[in-house]
Amino acid sequence: MKRTDCKTEQDFKKWYIASVLQKQYEYVFCIETEETVKGFPDVMCLTKTGKAVFFEFKYTQTKKIKFQPTQPAFYKAHGKMDIWVVAYKAVTDEVIEFPVWDMSPLKGERRFYLNSKNLEVVV
Repeated sequence: MKRTDCKTEQDFKKWYIASVLQKQYEYVFCIETEETVKGFPDVMCLTKTGKAVFFEFKYTQTKKIKFQPTQPAFYKAHGKMDIWVVAYKAVTDEVIEFPVWDMSPLKGERRFYLNSKNLEVVV
């Protein structure tokens, strides 16, 4: 599968795991289930030294990445976790990666909007 074949978040997650994460980390686990805590990231990776890094995957056909209300709340409550957002912007075939600690209106070049239900990041 090529990145441009990705039509959903699941397609992109599978592509990114195979193309990037499995080459960089010792272990890669897809951990998002109905049983996990609301807002918990999609994937956990372990380095050879046992350090855990978590990834939240997003797919968009616009300039906006949407988050469920539980996701930013989880990130804030678990600020010591190393969590990264990896988004695929299909219209430009662009992969955007940033740590969740960078999800602040005062940091970087991203713009953040809180609508009635979701947090949106303009990339």
